[in-house]
Amino acid sequence: MNELIHFNQDAFKTKKAKYEKGLGIVQGVIDAYDKLKFPKLAGSDFYRLFIEPEDLMFDKMTEGKEVSIAGLKLNKKKALEILSVPPQFEDLKKCIEVAKKELLSTCTSEPVSINSNELNKYFELNEKGDAALKAHFINSLEIDFQLFAKSDKAKKILEFVRAVKEKYLELGIDELHGDIRSLVADCFYEPSQYHEDDCMIDPKGITKYNSA
Repeated sequence: MNELIHFNQDAFKTKKAKYEKGLGIVQGVIDAYDKLKFPKLAGSDFYRLFIEPEDLMFDKMTEGKEVSIAGLKLNKKKALEILSVPPQFEDLKKCIEVAKKELLSTCTSEPVSINSNELNKYFELNEKGDAALKAHFINSLEIDFQLFAKSDKAKKILEFVRAVKEKYLELGIDELHGDIRSLVADCFYEPSQYHEDDCMIDPKGITKYNSA
């Protein structure tokens, strides 16, 4: 059984706060949509709102029916030009464009486009039709800040490190330095000795033990 060594709760909270800020941005778009007085968003509507708002607007206004003139079916973009589109729709589109730019700097590490896959990774609609962070994403985020000993070999190394820490604390030293720190770190990270599956421990974890 894996043994949890350390959970960097402060780093987790800081990271999570970024996505909670993104959640607020997404909710702002949903609030702008709600001003149109259409039925609440459901299912894939959430992602379509960001990626193809014109198509979504057409489907909401026509209840998914086609629009034809003289027997000719109009595409959704052309049909919107002749339909009585609520004036709030332009405000919604502006809100979406602003939100996309803000999400780029909030929820992504690199300037990539916000697409349905990106949104689907972090956000979903709850039962009330409001934006929520996906529970699966939050769980995976927690794991990113957890350190585990995944084998008996790793646990023995952990016991050794804790013993070294205790000896240093007995001497009134609360941080490992120089050669001894390198020695302990090498026990965890020498690729030729320990495979990743045998010992998943961050080398920076040495200082985390001391500050725990």
